[in-house]
Amino acid sequence: MVWSRLLRRNSLLRQFLVPIVLAVLATGVTVASLSKWASDQLSLRASRDRMLNVGRLVGAAPFPLTPTVLEQLRRLSGLDFLVLPKQNDLNPTPLATTKDLSREDVEQLLIASLPESDEEYPLGSIRIGKEGFRFVLVPTTSQQLVVLENNSQRTDGWQAFALPLITGVVSSLAIGVVATWTATKLVRRIEQLQEEVARIADGDFTKTPLTGPDDDIRSLQSAIHRMSDRLESNQREFAMNERSRLIHMIASGLAHELRNHMAGAKLALQTCDSNSADAEAVQIALKQLELAEAQICRLLAVRSNLEYPDEPPLLVADIVSLAADLVRSTALHRGVQLDVFPPSADGDTHADIIAKAKVPAGQLVVGALLNLLVNAMEAAGSHGASVKKGMVQFQTCLQTRESVCSWYIRDNGPGPSEKIAASMFDPFATTKPEGVGLGLAMCQRVAEQMKGSITWQRRDEWTEFHMQLPIRIEE
Repeated sequence: MVWSRLLRRNSLLRQFLVPIVLAVLATGVTVASLSKWASDQLSLRASRDRMLNVGRLVGAAPFPLTPTVLEQLRRLSGLDFLVLPKQNDLNPTPLATTKDLSREDVEQLLIASLPESDEEYPLGSIRIGKEGFRFVLVPTTSQQLVVLENNSQRTDGWQAFALPLITGVVSSLAIGVVATWTATKLVRRIEQLQEEVARIADGDFTKTPLTGPDDDIRSLQSAIHRMSDRLESNQREFAMNERSRLIHMIASGLAHELRNHMAGAKLALQTCDSNSADAEAVQIALKQLELAEAQICRLLAVRSNLEYPDEPPLLVADIVSLAADLVRSTALHRGVQLDVFPPSADGDTHADIIAKAKVPAGQLVVGALLNLLVNAMEAAGSHGASVKKGMVQFQTCLQTRESVCSWYIRDNGPGPSEKIAASMFDPFATTKPEGVGLGLAMCQRVAEQMKGSITWQRRDEWTEFHMQLPIRIEE
């Protein structure tokens, strides 16, 4: 693993560094070559002008150009001189010279001095032995003066070549060091992105903190985080749909059987004596069976996204009374204190307003409130034999200016666990061994379909659910 990572990192560094270093070196060599060529041209021109000026000055001298005079001139100027008779013979005998030349050298020199263009006093070049010379032929009145300069005396071109080349090499080294440091940081960040993408591919959606400056790589990491969130959400949704499909199949098979059993129970209760002492309990049981039957009819709506059937509106006071009556026996059985506060309007009790406030689809609202109250009693009753008595509060408030009604269901139970707190309203999310996790999901669906809302919070050792729905104030 370590070796593969090192090899991959070295490969990325090579891909990043080699082109840069080669480009800088190529640029340095090109600039050095152009500088040498330009310097050579300037050097040739300066050499020709110098030899021509010296040749003219020597040719115009009033003293004879003897070997001794030429030797002194060579010492002063660093140039060599050759004096030839003024004739067109290609094999003249030198009259005086500072350089030992053979007849072949003289012939080669004269041939090389023949002009190849219209330029007067052209610059020629010749090799004498192992040395190279530049020369200019300067005619005088009675003689021909050849001025020679050794090529080794002119190093301008190589100096012009060396400086850019050294600069290019040093720049390449400096750029290589800086680029290596920068590339190492970039490669490390790219490796982190690769590891994060690999984890996402394996189903691990854990996000790493954003690193580095605000650049394109950081933007890419943010995009990967968004992709991870989206994939995680899709995975949860897919799993939820699969659970929903499975529970729908099971519920479809059980619905018919449950209706038959409840129909038999309703018939048995309806045959009871209405004048007996348990007549009130029988009526409550019948209402519970009716609500249970309605809940079974709505069970499939959570998955199939079907609209709930239209139901008649109910007065807010009737909804509160019906829901409270249906859960009193449950509170008594669980040993939970149930406190039902009378409905209030805008913070005070206004019987005339409360008597006119209605909520659409009242039976749906009763079922949702009943679900919230039973959950609260189960949570409050979890204290068992502890000294802390379970308590549930049921409060109703009307805000007439906003035309909404708020129901508050509070319990002093331990509250939901962290495991379920973030997904309490998701279908099939439950901590009960026998639960299917549809109660709160159905409550939320009722609230949303009626253009309302449902929320919860934990405050001062109380768990509070708040359901808010629109109302109509009838005159």
